[in-house]
Amino acid sequence: VLLVDADRADMKAIERMALEKKWLGSDAMWTNEPPIAIDPKSVPCIALLDAKGKVVLKGDATKFGKQLDDAITREIALAAQAPKDLSDSLKKAWKSYHDGERAKGIADADAVAAKGGSDARSAADLADALRRRTTDEISRAKWMMDHGYVLEAKDAVAKLATSLTGERKLAADVGQLKATLDSDAMKREVAAAQQFVRAQKALHEKGLDATDAESSFSRIIKDYGGTKTADRAKHWLDVLGG
Repeated sequence: VLLVDADRADMKAIERMALEKKWLGSDAMWTNEPPIAIDPKSVPCIALLDAKGKVVLKGDATKFGKQLDDAITREIALAAQAPKDLSDSLKKAWKSYHDGERAKGIADADAVAAKGGSDARSAADLADALRRRTTDEISRAKWMMDHGYVLEAKDAVAKLATSLTGERKLAADVGQLKATLDSDAMKREVAAAQQFVRAQKALHEKGLDATDAESSFSRIIKDYGGTKTADRAKHWLDVLGG
């Protein structure tokens, strides 16, 4: 997760600046709300957190060089590993889940819990944690659907749907979300989103000079008024207009 904070400006000014520099289009999330208190003595200032939220590196971003790249690479690798305090009996469950086999990982943890023994409590806690994490993923997909990111929502739901066979409640929640996304009521939203992603690509590539994207956003607003995607198009038209 990459958060970029520019807390001395409003979001419109931040987005215009990022467009001008052609900095949009990555996975970075731009904000004017400081995500962490780091008391910067210079700008740009960075803070790198590990998977548990602990600050492992902070300070002037221009002075770290390869040290920052190496630290990021190391933390990504560590995040992909099972926690050190996880017992051997639960590593299979952890690995299955994080390899994308969500239902299998949860079932493996449930099986260890059902056997009783010294790992039973830890196994039950892990199964609960994995279910909560999956519920969060489903909630995130729903948020995307409700806020005009319908294509991203469809991708997220497709990945969830293939990994939850056997987890009845979670699978039912995903199935309900998929039914909504595939319904006739969502067809205009999907069509608008398909046009939006093309316009957005041009916007990211050309920045403030993206006149073709501006025309596309205007067309989306005209043809798909009332959709969440049209609301997103209005936002970017406003940003482009200064």
